[in-house]
Amino acid sequence: MDPGQNPRHDPVRWMLGNAPIDDEPETEEERRAVAEVRADRARGIEPIPFEEIKAEFGL
Repeated sequence: MDPGQNPRHDPVRWMLGNAPIDDEPETEEERRAVAEVRADRARGIEPIPFEEIKAEFGL
């Protein structure tokens, strides 16, 4: 967003603020993925920043 733009008129912010609530049930695969991340965090394993991943692949 341009620094001069009013954040209240940001179309992405508007879309996110007005998006319908996700009412689909969580899948078993999603539950396992969340449990894996929580277990990693509990062991002190930090997430890898997206910028670092992109840099690794030259993006």
